[in-house]
Amino acid sequence: MITARPATPPVETVGAFVADISGQTANGRLARWDRKICPGVIGLKPPYGQTVIDRISLVAITVGLKVGEPGCKPNMVIVATDDSQAMARMVVDANAVGFGKGEDGVSRGRAALKDFVETPRPVRWWHVTQTVTADGFRYGRGEDNAPPTLTVRSASRIKSNTRDDFSRVIIMVDVTRVGVIRFEALTDYIAMVALAQIDPATDPSGVPTVLNLFSARDKGATPPLGLTGWDVAYLQSLYTTDSAALRGSRQERQMVRAMMDRLGVAADGTDAEQ
Repeated sequence: MITARPATPPVETVGAFVADISGQTANGRLARWDRKICPGVIGLKPPYGQTVIDRISLVAITVGLKVGEPGCKPNMVIVATDDSQAMARMVVDANAVGFGKGEDGVSRGRAALKDFVETPRPVRWWHVTQTVTADGFRYGRGEDNAPPTLTVRSASRIKSNTRDDFSRVIIMVDVTRVGVIRFEALTDYIAMVALAQIDPATDPSGVPTVLNLFSARDKGATPPLGLTGWDVAYLQSLYTTDSAALRGSRQERQMVRAMMDRLGVAADGTDAEQ
């Protein structure tokens, strides 16, 4: 189940959770998928690969996204390998443009890309975004490769005329580093980092989240069994926040309020159902 409701948490903890795990784009906003995703899996036997696809698809539908039909062109690629570090280095070197290297605004930048390649993790991920109009239309460069132009309909100090959408994401699962873990929990972990740009350096210990899957296991604690109520509330709040907000900090505040409501926390920190 992905709709389990957790115990009522302090409001401050919800705010810290959102701030700590959210990875902002180069434009300082929180990106998300627009309308449709198409997951694809490489390196797993078909039954296991289909399980990953099915789980991502179910969670995506839960947050209001549509899933491509079989045979669609994947924009969400999950690769299982026994050496993700070597693979990450190889694919980035061979396809720098595809990873947004050198293109301002389409990824989290060179330092984050260096971390993606060089930092050993059981699961690593890289999102590429595209800046579109607030209505979801792409805009490109003009004649003679001039900078892109955008018609401004209205000026606002809190709302932008553009937003950041995910264009594609690659997720690498290092089977040698994953070790012994429940496959169902691993699929939920993959779904979480596929649908949201999670900061890979986050440490949300003390909060019930699937993001603690490997850290809890390594500390000898009981790992989460899958997506928690916090995770579902986070994803649902991300996909209902104002994607055209001027700054990610405003989106985060909106998410905190939405999560408080979903987790049953009133504005003053009391149980909303009391």
